[in-house]
Amino acid sequence: MLAEEGGGDGLLLHVAYPTDRGFDMTEVWDSKEHLDTFNRDVFPKAMSRAGLPVDVPQPASDEFTSAFVMTPHAFNSDAVT
Repeated sequence: MLAEEGGGDGLLLHVAYPTDRGFDMTEVWDSKEHLDTFNRDVFPKAMSRAGLPVDVPQPASDEFTSAFVMTPHAFNSDAVT
């Protein structure tokens, strides 16, 4: 989905994890513009494909400037929780 829509452009890190309220997600984007493009062009299509309403409020986000981002290698978790 991301590749076909160009939605991964600028995405540096995506982590989703279970909480007592459901799931939380942390993402790090190269710029606010990349995130805004994703939320405008890709997110509604993904919600629609999943059969979820597209007219929902955007998730809350915190904007900050990182000192650095280190990714020594790609990580995929096959862990079952």
